[in-house]
Amino acid sequence: MAEARLRDLEAENAEAKAQMHALLLKMAHMEDGFTTRIANINALHVAEMEALTRGLMDESDHLRQERDDLSAEVETLTMRIEELQEKLEGVSETATYVTNMASSLEDIKEANESELEGF
Repeated sequence: MAEARLRDLEAENAEAKAQMHALLLKMAHMEDGFTTRIANINALHVAEMEALTRGLMDESDHLRQERDDLSAEVETLTMRIEELQEKLEGVSETATYVTNMASSLEDIKEANESELEGF
């Protein structure tokens, strides 16, 4: 009887070990599945972050180029304004010269008319 009970216990023990081994295998399989899923999720996140980074870098480059273009345009306009100011100064000087010349001619004309009246 004791031997039969011992055999039954050994059989139960062997069955428990087999069930435990099956559970360990299932757990290992689940861990592998979770690891794979986590790796896939991480890969997706990395790809998304890289895409976002590229997009931001492209936008940054575009804005930098736009800034440089605007800066060049401002410089061109500033130079053009300076040129126009120089021309305006020249025209102003010419206008002053012409006004003075016209005044002198008017004075000469009046002087000549006065002399002619005296004759």
